[in-house]
Amino acid sequence: MPEAEGTESRHWLSYAVDGGRAYVFTGVVRTTMQGGVDDYSKEELHFAIPVPGIPRRQEYRITRSAPFVTLNSIASDSGAPNPAWAVDRFALRFPKVPIPSGSALFVSCDVAVRGDAVYVLRVGYVINLLGNFRKIPGSPG
Repeated sequence: MPEAEGTESRHWLSYAVDGGRAYVFTGVVRTTMQGGVDDYSKEELHFAIPVPGIPRRQEYRITRSAPFVTLNSIASDSGAPNPAWAVDRFALRFPKVPIPSGSALFVSCDVAVRGDAVYVLRVGYVINLLGNFRKIPGSPG
């Protein structure tokens, strides 16, 4: 599994909606994934996005989500025949698990690359969330 080597250009906004809270996150994830010589090299990439603004002793429960992950930077250091790059699937990793204050949202995506010395170097994301804040069961106050 390729490692997320960090994030760049992270942006977010949050706003009240009827009975809840909406978040939008955008950014770029650095990774280095090399293609297979004759066939696709397919890997699952995981990354975390910090979720700011959750009040202390509360958690954010997601009711709706619309994630999107796409290629941002690709490279080829050779004249490989038929090089190819793709993001085949993307999803929130734990959409039913509430997010406590100071925590993060976890995203996964399936990335494919084909060709010797062919690379995926960056993926970009846009994550839209709709949900609400709730007191953490058993917490004081």
